[in-house]
Amino acid sequence: MKVCPAGWHLPSQKGLNSLANLGAKALWDSSFAGGDDPYGFAALPVGAYYIYTKSYYHFGKSAYFWSKTSADDYNAYYMNISTNVLISSSGTTYYTYSVRCVKN
Repeated sequence: MKVCPAGWHLPSQKGLNSLANLGAKALWDSSFAGGDDPYGFAALPVGAYYIYTKSYYHFGKSAYFWSKTSADDYNAYYMNISTNVLISSSGTTYYTYSVRCVKN
């Protein structure tokens, strides 16, 4: 499935980690609550949506971003950003997370 417009791509797990490392200290700072930071990453805490329960989770508390890297047939790698915490892990694709397209 293509999720990014022409000239842009969905980063791999390694690519997402590289983006996060550029501005890890600024990724989650209350002074950037409007979605703007010095690194241009601008993560907002939109949380996640779980398809089976039709419920939102962690809205206002965490930002989740899918990578294009699959872990297996049912899981993919993602990045979770919360207050002072950056996690890179794999999880079920039954969650709907945000994506971050990167310019080619």
